[in-house]
Amino acid sequence: MNEKLCIGDRIVDELHRRKGLVKEELRQRYKGVRPFRMKPITRKQALTMYENITPEQTQQIAGQFGQDAVVQWVEQMEELRSKYYGER
Repeated sequence: MNEKLCIGDRIVDELHRRKGLVKEELRQRYKGVRPFRMKPITRKQALTMYENITPEQTQQIAGQFGQDAVVQWVEQMEELRSKYYGER
């Protein structure tokens, strides 16, 4: 019984290793490619979106991507705003 668990663990470990290799290959192959042919937005557009976001929208984003992602995004936007408008 214990040998089967070891074999199963080895199989799962090998699958995870291969998955990592595939992810790395895809990351390298498609480096710099914009998803869905989206055009990047300007700094002003990003700041306008940040300044107009509501608390409800922030909570929705946190529910979808996690609170850490929201905090990181807010920090990036505050840094961008300080660079764009100067220190406030």
